[in-house]
Amino acid sequence: MIVSLDPGKTTGVCTFNGGEYKTYHLKLFEYPRPHSILYEHLSELKPVAIVYEPFHFRAGQLGVVFTGVEYIGVIELWAQQRSVPIEKVTPGTGKGGFWKGNAKIKALGLWNTAANPHGMDALRVMLSLQMKLGHASHLIEKLRSTLRIV
Repeated sequence: MIVSLDPGKTTGVCTFNGGEYKTYHLKLFEYPRPHSILYEHLSELKPVAIVYEPFHFRAGQLGVVFTGVEYIGVIELWAQQRSVPIEKVTPGTGKGGFWKGNAKIKALGLWNTAANPHGMDALRVMLSLQMKLGHASHLIEKLRSTLRIV
């Protein structure tokens, strides 16, 4: 199983296992020990690889919340302790690249209203990595036939 994450107060999660995508979010802010919850959740999933969206601070940005940075530390620690490889997909690539918007995700039948927006962002991170690695040709072919684009 590969797990992608969009870390934040509400952390988006996408799993890819056996050719199937599953998206959801964790409302970590609802727990008194959110870091432990995330760590335990990763332990339950047992991913063989993790991809996440890193935090990028932009000068002049007001009201920055660093919760996502803390969760990135949890993700990195969990992966290092188990020698699980990590990939990072920047926000510009994940949310602003090929998978920007919802039309393509809906055309593939991967839209999950209950997981929106964070679970869908985690899906975009996963799909972006799969494209980068050349493992998304089946998705591109489906888009060509359904949307007549690409």
